[in-house]
Amino acid sequence: MAKQSNFVQMDGTPKIYVSSRQENSRLYYTSEFDDVVGGNRGGGASMLFRNTDAKEELILEGSFIDDIYLKDGYLMWEEAAVGDCVSMEIVLPANQPMPKAERDGNYDLTDTGLVENTEGTGGYIMYPVDIIIDRFVNNLLILGTNTTGFIMTSSDTAILPNIFKVRMTISSPTTNVNLNVVVALETYREFTV
Repeated sequence: MAKQSNFVQMDGTPKIYVSSRQENSRLYYTSEFDDVVGGNRGGGASMLFRNTDAKEELILEGSFIDDIYLKDGYLMWEEAAVGDCVSMEIVLPANQPMPKAERDGNYDLTDTGLVENTEGTGGYIMYPVDIIIDRFVNNLLILGTNTTGFIMTSSDTAILPNIFKVRMTISSPTTNVNLNVVVALETYREFTV
């Protein structure tokens, strides 16, 4: 998206630049989700994984108060063993109504709230279990130590509506107790505090 800056060139013409930043948004780096219950941007679950309990799988889920735009991601890890890997997904939580423009949902919104639509023509859909909407990192193998960061970069941004949550999974088939993984997300969001 081309944007006009407040700066001008020597001849007085405005400088134009290309950016993936959405209008009315700010760059926001984070290694923690929002505290949705407390209404705080940031302050939620940390994106730090420590396998001190020797588990084969560590799962972390979190959400954001507002719609955000995902831009890039960064991974750092210590003492990963052969077979250790990272996955990240966008998930629609169980029993979370999602609008259906095609009107093939199982619920409708009325003056009294959501009501079940048994004909399959509803404006909303709800599932009794979590539904994976998108997987943007799939079993990315990590090995050894990388504290300078592995950058997962994109020229595009993708909107993450606040009804969805992000699920991060660290798999460690050897139950590696020394494994530590840190995730950082580069996002754009309208409000940062």
